[in-house]
Amino acid sequence: MELGLLWLSGVYYLPGQSLTLTCRQVSPIIPQDYKDSSLPAAVFIWDVESSAAEDVEVSIMFTMRNGSGSSSDRAGGHWNEPFHLHQNGHPVTGVLLHHCTSANPFTLGIAVRERPGIHSSYCTEFDPTGMGQEIWKDLLEDGRLNSSTGATSPTAKGKKTAAAVVAGCTVSPGGRGTLEFSLCWDMPRIRFGAGDKEYARRYTRFFFGSEGTAAPALCQHSLSHYEEWEEKIAMWQDPILQDELLPPWYKSALFNELYFVADGGTVWVEVLADDANDELMKAGQQQMAGMKSVLHEYGRFAYLEGQEYRMYNTYDVHFYASFALIMLWPQLEISLQYDMAAAVIHEDPERRKYLMSGSLAPVKSRNVVPHDIGDPEDEPWQKLNAYLIHDTADWKDLNLKFVLQVYRDYYMTKSSTYLQDMWPICQAVMDTALRFDLDGDGLIENSGFPDQTYDGWMMTGPSKEQPALAELLAAKYFNPFRRIYIVGHYRSAEDRGSSVIGLGVK
Repeated sequence: MELGLLWLSGVYYLPGQSLTLTCRQVSPIIPQDYKDSSLPAAVFIWDVESSAAEDVEVSIMFTMRNGSGSSSDRAGGHWNEPFHLHQNGHPVTGVLLHHCTSANPFTLGIAVRERPGIHSSYCTEFDPTGMGQEIWKDLLEDGRLNSSTGATSPTAKGKKTAAAVVAGCTVSPGGRGTLEFSLCWDMPRIRFGAGDKEYARRYTRFFFGSEGTAAPALCQHSLSHYEEWEEKIAMWQDPILQDELLPPWYKSALFNELYFVADGGTVWVEVLADDANDELMKAGQQQMAGMKSVLHEYGRFAYLEGQEYRMYNTYDVHFYASFALIMLWPQLEISLQYDMAAAVIHEDPERRKYLMSGSLAPVKSRNVVPHDIGDPEDEPWQKLNAYLIHDTADWKDLNLKFVLQVYRDYYMTKSSTYLQDMWPICQAVMDTALRFDLDGDGLIENSGFPDQTYDGWMMTGPSKEQPALAELLAAKYFNPFRRIYIVGHYRSAEDRGSSVIGLGVK
C-alpha cells in the first residue's frame, strides 16, 4: 500500500468513565501531490473529552505484530527495538519492528508524538498469540509500559512477536486532550515474484533513502505534517461534501471508493535513468520523445484488477477507473499511458494455449493494446499479458479505449508533447481495429466469442466499440497539432460508420 485516505474512524463513549474518545485516521492522499502522497504512513489522532467531575488519567495503547499476516511471521529471525527521534522541535518515541525475510524485508514503525502534558512509553516485545495478559497487567499498574532499553533477540522459528506504544494525559473536568500515534511501513526496495529486477519505491526519492532505515523519520514526518495534510484534504473534499445538491451516496462513492487506488495491491516505483533490461522503456523512447522524462520524473504506477484477480493495470477496466488518476494525479495517468503505448509496439512471440478456446497464439502481438502489464508473481512491465483465458489480440474494445483515453488525457492536460507521442500509436491500433470491419461498412464486427471486457458473453454483429467515434475524435483533435489530415480509408470508414449509426461528421 502506497497511499491512504482521511476518514473518521469512530466515536467511543465510555459511560463508566464519563469519557468520549474520537479517532481520526489520516494519511496523505492529496490531489496533485506526487511527494507526500507516496508515503507509506498513517496517523491516528485520538481526541479525549471528559464530562467527569474530577481529573481523569487516560492512556491509549497501540499494538502491532511484527509481520504481514503470512507464514513468514513464524519464519524466525525477526526483532524489535525502541527509538527516539527529535527533529525540528517534534520529538517522537516508538518501536521499530524489523521483519527480516529473504524477499522484500521491511520495518514497521509505531510511534507517539511527545508534547507538553503527554507521557509516552513502550514495550518492545510481547507474545501476540495469547490473550495479552502480560502487557495488559503492565499497563493497568500505572498507565505506562515498562520501556525496556535495547533490542530484542531474534525470534525463534515458529514464534511470533509484537510491540506496543502508549500515550497518556490528564484530562480535567469538561476538558479535552489529544493523543497522536503514527504507523509506517518501510519496504524501500521490492522484487516481484520472478525476482529478476529490483525497484526502489517512490518515497525513497524524496525523504529517507532506500537502506531500510527510514521508519523513525517516516513516523516523525507524518506526526509533524498531518495537520497540513488535513487542510489540503479538506480543501479538496469540502466543496463536494458541503454541496447540498449532491446526494450522500454520490459523495460516498466519489471519495470512499478511491480506497482501491491505495489498497489495490498498489505499487509506485522509481525508474532508473539507464536500465539496459527495461524492454518497455527501450521500445517506447525510440518512438515517443516524452516517455523517458515523464517516467523518470513521476515513476511507474500500477494497481491490480482485484485482490483475487492478480493482474496489474488491466486496461479494459482501467478505462473506467482512470478518471480518478487523470483528475487527481494526472501525471500518474500519463506515465501509465506511456507504458501502455510502449507495450502496443512491443511483442512477445512465444506461443501459449488460451484456456477457453484451447488455441495457441502469441503472448503479445504487435500493434495491439495488452490486456495488462503483468502478474506480481512474475515480472510486471517486462512480462505482459498475465491474462490467458482469451487471446485479447482479438478483443474489440482495448485498442479503441486507448484512443479515447489519449484524447481525454490531452483534453485534461493540454500536453502537446503527449499528444504528438501518442498519435502514431493511435494510428497503429486504429489500423488493427479496422481489420474487424468485415463487410466494409465502417463498423467493426464481434467474432462470436467473448471478445471484449465482458469475457463470459459471446457477441455477434456490429460491436459497441466503434472505430468511427475514435477516428472522429482523432481527426478533430489530433490533426491540428500534427498537421496530419485523415484521408483514404480513415475518412471513408468514418463516413460509412457514421451513416450506419446515425452520426453527423463535420
